[in-house]
Amino acid sequence: MQGRRKGNCHCRAKGVPDSGKPITELVYHSQVKKASKNGRKLPPVRLDKDTNFRLWGGVMYRQKTYRCGKAVYIEKTQTRIYRKGEARSPRRKPTPEEKREENARAAERKLARKIASNFDENDFFVTLTNRAGDRPTPEEAKDRLKKFRDEMRAEYRKLGNEFKYIIVTEYKNKSIHHHAVINGIPETIQLVRKHWPYGRPDFKPLDESGEYSELAAYLIKETEKTFREPDSVQKQRYTCSRNLIIPQPEIKQVTAKTFRKEPRAWKGYEILKESVVQGISKVTGYMYQYYTMIRSKNGTAQNRKNSEKKE
Repeated sequence: MQGRRKGNCHCRAKGVPDSGKPITELVYHSQVKKASKNGRKLPPVRLDKDTNFRLWGGVMYRQKTYRCGKAVYIEKTQTRIYRKGEARSPRRKPTPEEKREENARAAERKLARKIASNFDENDFFVTLTNRAGDRPTPEEAKDRLKKFRDEMRAEYRKLGNEFKYIIVTEYKNKSIHHHAVINGIPETIQLVRKHWPYGRPDFKPLDESGEYSELAAYLIKETEKTFREPDSVQKQRYTCSRNLIIPQPEIKQVTAKTFRKEPRAWKGYEILKESVVQGISKVTGYMYQYYTMIRSKNGTAQNRKNSEKKE
């Protein structure tokens, strides 16, 4: 690769004649410059149609794929720009409100993946309330919840099962109560009522879709304005048992001009239209696209790899 010329940038792949035409579309990257000085070669990423040059540098976007039970979560985030006119949005310091909003959306996605990886239609969404006349202080509520978790864990263990849970606590502008997602066994309802004598627990089974983004958004919203406060029962958005599966992403770097505005579903899957979110981050200035796929009711996940290649 030839050295950088002032005002223009030239580069040439081995075996490709240099036409002498400046490549104005290439965004010169410091890593490329450093690699050329050290005698290393970075993999070519595309062949410029006008000059027949191979252009060197990073990728257009990073794609993370989370396989969580019945659902698949895709996150595409822009990493670098090559072509003229596709410049990164001007960076600016985000406002505290914008930062909180982006953090909350990221927390929702993370929680949705965690629920989908560990729970299904055999499990429960439970609300633990305290009856009027027996409303605890924040400290008392914390002790009651710990006692409940310990006793449920012991009961499940006696029956040869693990107790899994995700719990959020809400106490601002209303009486203290807890929302919990717990794994179900035949004795679950009986055990919860036994070990939560402070009110009447409400049980709702999780649906069969295997995708729980709405539930995650509801739980995050419940504690968004309170978990940072000094007297909060929880110092986190939610607490969960240590035996949960933590979904790990499959990461690939993709060279492309841009994202598909309408992403394609894998064979045997369908994209939830309401899950498609795309735009430019107010925090980083880069483009992003998120969406969720669930297995089709009448389809299968066969030939999935062929569909992934098209994506």
